[in-house]
Amino acid sequence: MQVYNEKIDTPVTAYPLSLIASPEEVLYVDIETTGLSPERDRVYLVGCAYLQQGAWQLIQWFDETGDTESDILTSFLVFARKYKAFLHYNGDRFDLPFLRTRIEKCGLDKALHGLKVLDEKRSVDLFRVLKPYRKLLSLPNYQQQTVEAFMGSGRVEERSGGDLIQVYRAFIAAKNEEMERDLLGHNAADVRGLIAITPLLSLPDVFAKPFNVYKAQANHYRGFDGSAQEEIILFARIEGVPENAIPRPIVQTVDGCYCKVQGNEVTIKVPLYHGELKFFYANYREYYYLPDEDQALHKSIASFVDKSHRVQATAENCYTRKKGDFLPEWEQFRTPFFKHGYKDRYAYFEFTDAMKRDKKFFCDYAEYVFRHIIAQ
Repeated sequence: MQVYNEKIDTPVTAYPLSLIASPEEVLYVDIETTGLSPERDRVYLVGCAYLQQGAWQLIQWFDETGDTESDILTSFLVFARKYKAFLHYNGDRFDLPFLRTRIEKCGLDKALHGLKVLDEKRSVDLFRVLKPYRKLLSLPNYQQQTVEAFMGSGRVEERSGGDLIQVYRAFIAAKNEEMERDLLGHNAADVRGLIAITPLLSLPDVFAKPFNVYKAQANHYRGFDGSAQEEIILFARIEGVPENAIPRPIVQTVDGCYCKVQGNEVTIKVPLYHGELKFFYANYREYYYLPDEDQALHKSIASFVDKSHRVQATAENCYTRKKGDFLPEWEQFRTPFFKHGYKDRYAYFEFTDAMKRDKKFFCDYAEYVFRHIIAQ
């Protein structure tokens, strides 16, 4: 077994690790194995990053002979005892179950209470945190290196951990130093990458914390068909989220609404409809429709209208009309709600002058639109 230590020239993550444990008690973990089956394959490399005096340190345990897996795991378990949390990428599905099996196979559970060492740690899986937002992020895939690229890490490496299995086998046969550098370098890059993508732990807060809209404005523009269009633009900050939580912009458009998230800032654009819409009464059987007026009236009033100028209302024509400024809603946000037609998929509410002066309204509506967009 060889043990390698080096300082990692990587800034301390913007994400407050203190939300997990004391930063000095968080251990980043990544393993390399000879295959995917913990029953027949082995761990040949364990890499960890940890904070020491405000700087990142890397430690790697490497099986350079092919028969020191037990030594690697023993050293890792002894080292890991003092930490409170493991941080990893897809480790809940691969790294940790693989380690558990190999610890048992090597007889280290009885000798070192190895499984207890694992079980005592809080497990923070970056992949599991990211998973609910995959559609919103729209990345080509969710391998760690792809996520790193989204976060702007600049890492360029064509080979994956799986590709290096053959490199390790060739290294055991030839003891080639360049192969060893490749194996150690890939693992070190994976560990550094974990630090780089740690700010994504803020994603649940980004999509759950309250908004503070600090600016709202109207914007006039021309649509694709040349027609005059108007929209409301809302600029908001997400409370309790670091400024550089999401360093690269996340952009999504749904139902004509636009949303961009970057850092802890959110920009939302919502189309403003200026014109006439219809309010549909609930119980159309209690109404007459007046074709000349193009509206429905309750029978208690419309019964005085000449029969030749009234008909029994239907669900589709049981409405009254209103002109004004309107904003869209999908699930009920404000009442009354208005539509162009009875079967429209979504509705509108009137954007009143009082709303235009109400900061709380803008905060509530920004959150409402944001939730609608990310739910798609």
